[in-house]
Amino acid sequence: MKRTIALALAVLMCAGLFAACSTLGEDDRGALISMYISSFPTTLDPAAMQTDAETSKLLALLYQPLTSLNEKGEVKEGLAYEWYKFYDKRDDLYKMYFKLNETKWSDGRAVSADDIVYAWKRILAPESESPYASLLYPIKNARAYKNGEDGKTSDDLGLYAADSLLLEVVFEKTFNGADDPEFDAAVQLFAEIVSNVALSPMREDIITKAEKDAAAAETSGGEENTTAPWYINPARLTTNGPFRLQALSEGDRLVLERNSYYYRDETEDALDKSVIPYRLVCIYQEESVGSSLADGATALTQAQYQYNRYTEGKIYYLNDFDINTFTLASDDIEQNKTLATYTYLFNTRNDVLSDAKVRKALSIALSRDEIVNLTGGQHIASTGYVPSGVFNTDRKTDFATSGTQLYNTAGDLDGARSLLSEAGNPSGSLTIKFVYPASRELMNSYRNSCSYASYEESIANYAKDVWGQLGFNVTVEGVYPEDVADVLAEGDFDVIGVDNTIQSVDAFGYLAPFSPKYSGNQVDVDFEADSFALHYTGLQDDAYDALIDEIVHTFDRTKRAELLHQAEAMLHELSPATALFQYNDSYLVASDLKGVKSNYYGYRIFNDLKLKNYEEINSREAAESSAAAE
Repeated sequence: MKRTIALALAVLMCAGLFAACSTLGEDDRGALISMYISSFPTTLDPAAMQTDAETSKLLALLYQPLTSLNEKGEVKEGLAYEWYKFYDKRDDLYKMYFKLNETKWSDGRAVSADDIVYAWKRILAPESESPYASLLYPIKNARAYKNGEDGKTSDDLGLYAADSLLLEVVFEKTFNGADDPEFDAAVQLFAEIVSNVALSPMREDIITKAEKDAAAAETSGGEENTTAPWYINPARLTTNGPFRLQALSEGDRLVLERNSYYYRDETEDALDKSVIPYRLVCIYQEESVGSSLADGATALTQAQYQYNRYTEGKIYYLNDFDINTFTLASDDIEQNKTLATYTYLFNTRNDVLSDAKVRKALSIALSRDEIVNLTGGQHIASTGYVPSGVFNTDRKTDFATSGTQLYNTAGDLDGARSLLSEAGNPSGSLTIKFVYPASRELMNSYRNSCSYASYEESIANYAKDVWGQLGFNVTVEGVYPEDVADVLAEGDFDVIGVDNTIQSVDAFGYLAPFSPKYSGNQVDVDFEADSFALHYTGLQDDAYDALIDEIVHTFDRTKRAELLHQAEAMLHELSPATALFQYNDSYLVASDLKGVKSNYYGYRIFNDLKLKNYEEINSREAAESSAAAE
């Protein structure tokens, strides 16, 4: 009953929203564009572990990191407009500086170098849990601070705000003078690395207050705190990208609004100087399903619902497809390769999976071609753990195609049986966990009226069949999105399918986290001894750790690539995880919508969107919303 009331209120509020913002003439703020960008995110904290590749699409609209990569993979300015190296002869320190553009957060406060310093220190803090920590390990004392080595604290990091618009980074490695080519290579590599949206600036004042408020509410002993956490709370989430979060309600709507302070002097510049559309509005099918269906009827899948809205001219951009809709739209779909993969993690602490030969056998037995077919052919069969598009020796060379193909995409059952024979023909029970497409509350509320299709479940059932042929007793079990982090942290899985969203052009970011001191997981620091946290898979291998230690401060791109290929091959033998397919980002753009652009990561750039006749369209949508609310 509470859910129904909430939905009705949302409709009434939306009607007022559209009516207020569709005024033409001098008060016109620009187009409100109806589209489907993403499913509901569990967190919009860019530094947090993301297990849903779709969330990255939203993060790229909300945040801006120091640099960017254009469609060719060239490093271009982002928050920083210039960067350069500097050799401090007096202290024998090798440094890199970033000069920051003047811009503001979505609440009007100036973005500063201190915001980058805070964001990176937060990722590296021992108590934090972020898979992106190892990307920052070129910074002096970064690894030592994360793992509590030698009693290092955040004050020991080679990371400073030299002034409000100048960021100073001190490298851990010492080079052979200012003209050392490896120093130049380190600067170029780090400029590429910090294009990752996970390394965007963050607001210390906002996050600290929100966390204090949440802690106080938890210990107050009063009624349960129902305030949304800051990382999905439109009232608290503050962003430095072209858009801000205006509204977010699962099963209801997602609204992004122009950040009116983004590269704009609000006293002199036009409102749409840097960002043209006013709002991007995504309506989920559950919002009206209760009143729109006859008794006993079943709603369409979210993908089919959105596809129908697109073909009816109700939305102008569509970014999600199931097997049926992908087939229907295949002639018109545009695609961009992303650097995210759908990956199975194996719990190496499980008795059945403790032998690397068993894990590798399970990995190579799977036909990635068949798995891609289960997605409707949308994506790319993985040939190795590191996805295609990651740089090898430079942006013009591809890591995945420069080395040995590790996975036979057709599958290799005979090879799997041979490995299992070497391991003594083990058997036993395994559970494959996959992530449900919606939260527990939403799925329970609409279980009898909405259909939630999931090719992740189809893939799990396929793996169950294949591994059953190898003698294992396999079951399949769903996990709600809000529970995934706990399942991983507690090791409560045998095999689990998650999206690997490292989104780095450096293969190190994908391979390093399997080494304990590079996992990025929460560390219980004991200042009497070095500390570390295992990867979620529990992998521990001295030879692999030593190789990662060698790579972290190797900046000669040729040598680094050689070592990274060795690490990927070693990871394949150890098989704590296996990549099944690489995500393509598929989308449809209506003929009336212009200005859709993409970057190297496959993210959309919506700053320059122009919708034909948007005044008329917005007026019509406002009228329809008002009628629906009556």
